[in-house]
Amino acid sequence: MNYIVRQDIEKTIKEFSLNRNRIFEVSKQNYKQILKKIEQTFVLYGQTIHWANMGYYNQNFSVWTVDCRDNPFWFEKLNKIIPNSQNAVYVLFEEMGRQRPKYWVFEMYLEELIIILNESIMNDYYIVSKKYDWLISENHHRIVSFVGKSFHLSPMKI
Repeated sequence: MNYIVRQDIEKTIKEFSLNRNRIFEVSKQNYKQILKKIEQTFVLYGQTIHWANMGYYNQNFSVWTVDCRDNPFWFEKLNKIIPNSQNAVYVLFEEMGRQRPKYWVFEMYLEELIIILNESIMNDYYIVSKKYDWLISENHHRIVSFVGKSFHLSPMKI
């Protein structure tokens, strides 16, 4: 199945009149650099970010995984989990349907991200600190991984 991620996000931005200064796709010039930095920082063995959800996270970081099948709206607590929750983050939305996944990379604030996640059906996605010191991902099985050491709320309590 091919998920139409970008169109869903654009529809939600328009429908909720979200401020485009607070949610926007990263520039084509920065796209590869941001994706490469995320993968070099968080993923083992030169794998792509897609494989990180299979247990290939960098072992220099603490990693917690939480089964959120019974808690599909766990992301509404992001403001309590993430340090400096008022700062913008990078968000990678994975679009499947091809031989290799395509990522739509956005910069946004948590308030807008929560609206997007409430209104859209996403496959795998990744939320990354712009300082590259933590990452949160949710895969299509609703397994959420918390990678890093600076979360305010224990991932086990979500």
